[in-house]
Amino acid sequence: MGGRTVMYRDEIFGLITHAGQPLLDVFLDVPAVKLRGRIDGQILVDDDPAADGQARAFRHSNVDRCVAARAGVPPKTLVLRADQHTPRELADRVLATTAFSVPAGQR
Repeated sequence: MGGRTVMYRDEIFGLITHAGQPLLDVFLDVPAVKLRGRIDGQILVDDDPAADGQARAFRHSNVDRCVAARAGVPPKTLVLRADQHTPRELADRVLATTAFSVPAGQR
């Protein structure tokens, strides 16, 4: 993570913690090849191919930076491999780490 990003994260997390609020930092870890495949498989602007292409290009230009951010996560961060679990499984892992619980019928 870039220095400024770490500084902002630490400032924001520090303020939240200082206010006595619980905080769970979660990082979704996805290998670059999988992330690029997901980007290519999505259509963000279905009625404007040019805008969709620009959005895709922007997202692709950030893949390496986002994947590299994994090396800078704080030790207490909950790191989840998003390529190995469904969204529901990921959410369940987050909830299992917190004091929150959602009744099965409401998921």
